[in-house]
Amino acid sequence: MQQTGGPAILPLSEVIKFHGHYCPGVTLGYCASKIALLELCAGWDVDEQLVAIVESAACDIDAIQVV
Repeated sequence: MQQTGGPAILPLSEVIKFHGHYCPGVTLGYCASKIALLELCAGWDVDEQLVAIVESAACDIDAIQVV
């Protein structure tokens, strides 16, 4: 069964709450995550997973983790 309407994406406020403060890195990671999800998840089954492996401790990674 395919997912309709695209992936559910949390609002930026949830990412800021997880990260602890607002900063440009959070916005960058949030926007990049939204674009990646919309592009990579098109046509995927709902039971498939998308995994990101990162080697950084920057703020944008928190956004990617939450979204």
